[in-house]
Amino acid sequence: MSCFCFPKYLLKELEQAMRNFWWHSRGDSRVHWVAWSKLCRPLKEGGLGFRDLKAFNLALLAKQGWRLITQPESLLSRVLKARYFPQGTFWDASIGSRPSLTWLSRVLKARYFPQGTFWDASIGSRPSLTWRSILLARGVLMVGCEQQSDSNGHRGRPVLWKSCKKGVFSVKSAYEISLDLGARGLASSSRPFPLLAEGCENFWSKMWGLVMPPRVRVQAWRFCYEAVPTMENLSKKRAGVEKQCVICGAEIETLQHILLECPFARVVWAISNIPWWHIRSWTEGAAEWLSSALQNLDRTEGARFLTLC
Repeated sequence: MSCFCFPKYLLKELEQAMRNFWWHSRGDSRVHWVAWSKLCRPLKEGGLGFRDLKAFNLALLAKQGWRLITQPESLLSRVLKARYFPQGTFWDASIGSRPSLTWLSRVLKARYFPQGTFWDASIGSRPSLTWRSILLARGVLMVGCEQQSDSNGHRGRPVLWKSCKKGVFSVKSAYEISLDLGARGLASSSRPFPLLAEGCENFWSKMWGLVMPPRVRVQAWRFCYEAVPTMENLSKKRAGVEKQCVICGAEIETLQHILLECPFARVVWAISNIPWWHIRSWTEGAAEWLSSALQNLDRTEGARFLTLC
């Protein structure tokens, strides 16, 4: 992935295999409860931290562009310079006739700069309008770096990567930029998903930080998105099932019912030593219910609470 830009169909097939594995899909019977774009968000933003393969591919390719800029004496840099910009700089290079896949994949993907990147007149000219139009049309990675110049305007001093405090490129920062700017056509917002927007990061950080088995954390995460096969959810997926609770048979089997209102659930909470007044209020949804409970419980009680859920 660090050498060439993967075609879209290959990325789609790889992500499809990852989705099927995660949701235990076999054959045609598959229910993907949460959108893949949400699973690819960081843990602190309500996702599971899966790699967005296109964004990761572009971040790795940007690393090659960074090396070309910062290591002009390397063999690859000298070969590409002789072929594509013998009399100019990397920023002024044209696509050229019959460009190689190496040039297109490893270098040009790092040439577009994000809107809003600060540029000073002493740093040098930005990529030409033609380049910006071509690269924007192709939807390539947008990176944020700037090249310093000396007092005479000659380039040669170190290039600074603005997304890192030390000014040194990292694949992690490039991946975050690519993901936040919507490399896959998603909303170009770096804000967390609206789920628990008020105290989103604090809730997720606390939940993932509790000492309990990983499968319990994942199950709690699924509760937040109501991504569980309750009878009500299955009926919405046209699974041809009855909505009544399979345990009590008296009410519709919603997530609220099986976690809080079912007689069996009430017995479990009664013998759990979890303070009932901290968990009895279900106002909006499972995410708000879990968030409210964890705010009122200490770490030990919180871990026990999620385990019992």
